[in-house]
Amino acid sequence: MVPRYKSKDDEGGDDDEDGAAAAAVAAAELAPPSLCMVFKLPDEDECIDEEYMALKKEQRERIIGKLRNLNLNVEQVINRTKDKLIITISAHEEILKQHAEARGLKLALLEDKYGGGMCMYSKDLNDYQGGVFPDAVDGAGELPFTSLMQLEITDRIVRSTTFDTGGDAEALHPEELLRQPDDDELEPEIIGYFYMHFTRARVKLLVDWAGSWMKPQPLEQVRVYFGEKVALFFTFYGYFVTMLWLPALWGVWLFVTQCASRPDTQSWENPYMVVYAVSLSVWAVLFTQLWKRLEATRRYEWDTLDFEDQETELLEFRNHPETIKKKHANEITGQIDDYYFFEGTVLPPSGRKARSLASMIIILSLCFLSGCLSVWIYRMCQPLMKQGDTTFGACIIGLLYTVQTESLSHAFDFFLKWRMYVENWRTETEREDAIILRLAVFKLFNAYFGIFFIAFAANRIPHAPWLKCPAWQCMPVLQATFTSMMVYNLAYRLLKDKGMPGFLRWFKANNPFDKEQQLKKKANQTDIKLPMEEQLELEAPKEMAVYYEEIVIQFGYIAMFGSSFPLVGVISLLLNCIYLRTYAYDLLATKRRPPYQCASDIGTWQDVLQFLTLMSVVTNAGLCGLTGHSIYFYNPDLSYVDRLWCVAILEHGLLLVKIMVESMISPEPDAALEEYRIRQEKKKALLQDARIQEDAFKQE
Repeated sequence: MVPRYKSKDDEGGDDDEDGAAAAAVAAAELAPPSLCMVFKLPDEDECIDEEYMALKKEQRERIIGKLRNLNLNVEQVINRTKDKLIITISAHEEILKQHAEARGLKLALLEDKYGGGMCMYSKDLNDYQGGVFPDAVDGAGELPFTSLMQLEITDRIVRSTTFDTGGDAEALHPEELLRQPDDDELEPEIIGYFYMHFTRARVKLLVDWAGSWMKPQPLEQVRVYFGEKVALFFTFYGYFVTMLWLPALWGVWLFVTQCASRPDTQSWENPYMVVYAVSLSVWAVLFTQLWKRLEATRRYEWDTLDFEDQETELLEFRNHPETIKKKHANEITGQIDDYYFFEGTVLPPSGRKARSLASMIIILSLCFLSGCLSVWIYRMCQPLMKQGDTTFGACIIGLLYTVQTESLSHAFDFFLKWRMYVENWRTETEREDAIILRLAVFKLFNAYFGIFFIAFAANRIPHAPWLKCPAWQCMPVLQATFTSMMVYNLAYRLLKDKGMPGFLRWFKANNPFDKEQQLKKKANQTDIKLPMEEQLELEAPKEMAVYYEEIVIQFGYIAMFGSSFPLVGVISLLLNCIYLRTYAYDLLATKRRPPYQCASDIGTWQDVLQFLTLMSVVTNAGLCGLTGHSIYFYNPDLSYVDRLWCVAILEHGLLLVKIMVESMISPEPDAALEEYRIRQEKKKALLQDARIQEDAFKQE
């Protein structure tokens, strides 16, 4: 077997092997956008089961033969250690044109001549007056298809059947090939299948996006390379960071005034806390309303208005054992559905709705468990807090709340993955909205209940005096608990995302128990891998819904409880300025390229933001007049009933402001809508002049 490793000081040796490896690297960098499929090769020196060797060879030849029958370009290469067969899959230009036209793939028209609107591709339109579509903006070839478009088309071809054979039996499903067979003695037919990164565009994004901390995000380049869903997330993330400047600056101002007034008041409360709390509620309202407007602007710019109407069934839905295939007659059309799963009813429970109901019942039970743990932690740490000295006990509560939150959150992720498979959603949008709803119900409750309990319940539960805060003063407990939670969360996040991966990489390179690694290190050897091998070892990309989760929870912390720790805005701003670019770097350098995903909005997360905005009105009013005493700085003679009236008036005033802001700021941007209308008119004029009807050439 040819050795994988070569000494850094070795001038001679495996020159032929090194030359072949270098040629393979150069070929991969110059190759067209390609999919990658990886087979594991049995070791001929160790494997003595000839029947097994013949079976694995037959599997490889069968899969490669099917790919070639689909008229795809299939290039094969064996890695340096000869334990993997790697094939790259791409499509001919004519094949790309045929499938793009059959699907009605939308491309941007030339900006100067035809307005830049999105139009379905056709070969006749592409050849009209020298071409109406610009070349691929990421340099993926002479065709107007970007690298992501080419990969998405090629992937669809891989999963299709040849023209001379019908039926699903001839179609390849890479996810099925990656699964472990029922026979434990056999291995999966393939060990990897993924979109390969396109080197030219990837390097440009590494420089212009991940490496340019002081420049605006090149969101159009991101959209071209990753698709609308990823670009929309980074639009939201950039918007969140921009809007954080307001609570960050206000928070610094409030903290300065608190430091100035503390020697006199012996408290972190002062009259400006009311102003800051009101400002946070108004900020939350502006945040959600302005985001709706920006989201709609992107929807018009990227022409994703009818995205959901064009969605197809998930492969997981098609392959689910309980999905009915070609047997159910559609109730409306009477035609036989290719794939069907009974939607069902809630009462009596049946079908998918019954499964969703079961999921929600389990989630509410988990919420109850989380709430009981929060109360138990508070009660256990209560003896550590005394009047005038609550900091130590509250910091312990914050630490235990953080441990509880993260532990239950990780356990919930495994539960959710199982329930999504059981519920068997049909499209990506339906599945993602279901994920977001379930994430929001549990994780928001899990994150916020503990501090909600301290702020509003500990002193007010009848017949439970043992739960009251020291001297009935819960604001100092809340301030110390919330502050410590934010610090612990920051430390944990940095450890999880940066510290632990760095330690694991160091340990892998210096593992004292790995004899081969130690011998290689002593011999000063370097590891030589093909680009396809390197990308095979990268992590699989996460679902985008997971990326939104942390940002939305941070938004809730700031909007609802920011007045109890005014520096939370500054900490969040600094942290997210760093994470915005590191997320970009991770997607480009440490994760495989995700498949194409489109999106017209952030889905149910928008409803979650609306709910948190409404709750910020309630919590900020309550913190000012019930939990804390900052309202007394305006009138020290208020009775308890007077305080309740002040809270009610402040809350209703903020609700009125919310209604006024939402009525004044339209979610529909007039300028973007007008530009979209102009682009559509120019597109219609082009199609009329070319005597082409846009939908006429769409076959799928």
